[in-house]
Amino acid sequence: MQNKTKNIKLKNSQLIQIGFLLILVGIGVFCIQPFQGRKLKAIDTMNQKILEKEPDVESTGSKEIVSDVTTENIIENETDTQGIRDDRSNKVSYAGILEIPSIHLKRGFVSKGSSQNKVSKNITILKEASMPNVENGNFILAAHSGTAAISYFKNLEKVKTGDLVYVTYRGKKYTYQIDHQYRAPKTGDLNIYRDRSKRTITLITCASDNDVEQVVMIGYNISVE
Repeated sequence: MQNKTKNIKLKNSQLIQIGFLLILVGIGVFCIQPFQGRKLKAIDTMNQKILEKEPDVESTGSKEIVSDVTTENIIENETDTQGIRDDRSNKVSYAGILEIPSIHLKRGFVSKGSSQNKVSKNITILKEASMPNVENGNFILAAHSGTAAISYFKNLEKVKTGDLVYVTYRGKKYTYQIDHQYRAPKTGDLNIYRDRSKRTITLITCASDNDVEQVVMIGYNISVE
């Protein structure tokens, strides 16, 4: 009889311990869920701020760039309709490809007049840009930095002087070498400092360490194949 009583007490004690553990687990789950929710909300908020860092080039009339680029090299009616790749999922016809091997970037760009030519969707050709085939022109591209899916220039600041940049456009491959880079305040205006006697590529994105500067990289064409 005493053994039976001891067994009952032992089982009750074990049930109490198990119940206590279940209560602790429940409390832990209850506490963790709000934390995870706040974390996801913070990530969403961060991404939203990244998207707001640089205005939509199309809607602002490319105010990010009021440059000293020679306007006679800009062909306003160039359509760039010779798309070289069709992305079936997004139905985007790319006019060319930008490659920066040092940061493992390879991405198509659409024509200047395309509705997809905006920083909220693609690497963007700015209004003041001339295309790579224009002698002594300046091919000006902009894209977001940060961690969002559209942050195609998120690693642009890692590009160094001497690195190579490739642009495939209309059946030719243009090789550029980065000559210099600088930062400029986000005032709505940007002066581009380059040698106007050379065919140029300019790459622009927001600084990663503050909200008031943008990074500008200048490269010069060294070969056309």
